Amino acid sequence: MKKMISLLLALLLGAACLISAFAEENNEEYAELPIPESIAAPAEREEESAAEAEEPALCSVPEPTYTLTVPENAEIPFGTEQIVLGQLTCTPGANFTEDTRVTVTVTHTDLTGNAGDSSIPYLLLCSDGSSSNSGAFQLIFSESTAMSYELTAEFRPGDWKTADGGSYSSVISYSSVAAD
Repeated sequence: MKKMISLLLALLLGAACLISAFAEENNEEYAELPIPESIAAPAEREEESAAEAEEPALCSVPEPTYTLTVPENAEIPFGTEQIVLGQLTCTPGANFTEDTRVTVTVTHTDLTGNAGDSSIPYLLLCSDGSSSNSGAFQLIFSESTAMSYELTAEFRPGDWKTADGGSYSSVISYSSVAAD
């Protein structure tokens, strides 16, 4: 049975090959088809190119790159009135021009106790004179060299005295955008 099936399949394969081997080549029906524009004659393409040259060319300008370095975690001892948190630095990268401005928005939350029922407010100060009392402020970096601002937290002594015992934490958020 297997031999018969093998023989039948071999004959079918041979018949399929004969059909394509003896097929007639008729190019007349293809001669009437239109030629696609992508392979048109060079003279036609030159005329089209001249017409297209009048239209403005679009180009894309790569976005400027930069590195924003923010202060790391800081331990704030109990009773501290003022502490330097660290430097906020913007280092220009590729495509950073004299007209490029990086705007950094800085926001923060109060020191909040782990139990969540007590908080210690503080003022976030920047060396450029900006400050935030649980709000936000913006810094603008516009030099083609690295620029830094020092961030400082300032506490009122009375707020420490009324705070409950325990550990406290705060989140300082930074967002940035570059524009010319």
